[in-house]
Amino acid sequence: MFNKDIAPEESNIQPEEVQETPVASTSDNADADASETTTQETRPAREDSERPERTSRPDYAQRPQRSGGPGGNRRRKKVCVFCADKNETIDYKAPLKLKKFTTERGKILPRRVSGACALHQRQLTTAIKTARHVALLSYTSE
Repeated sequence: MFNKDIAPEESNIQPEEVQETPVASTSDNADADASETTTQETRPAREDSERPERTSRPDYAQRPQRSGGPGGNRRRKKVCVFCADKNETIDYKAPLKLKKFTTERGKILPRRVSGACALHQRQLTTAIKTARHVALLSYTSE
């Protein structure tokens, strides 16, 4: 770690000081080798007593409470429209109802956006695709 050419009184180098050491290279140009040097920091061994004391983390009971639980602001869970209203059915012959579950460009809305449960989302998807096939809904935006 330490250069052997340094005298014992010079071995106490501060961490801020930089020592230049020549780089060994195998090129034929000797003039270029003499001018090449790299900078290398040398650090003396640090004793454990020099370490600063760690401060303890703040007590969690003293921290201010965030609204909505641990994640912050929480939204209400969406309820499936078709589960809430038992009389409402999914039919490919009702394009106005199916159009509510598509974007402006004609893409089918995902479950997390539409709020439908898995069962009704599958029924919605097949109904929209059937309505597109029968030309009741457009595949793309109008």
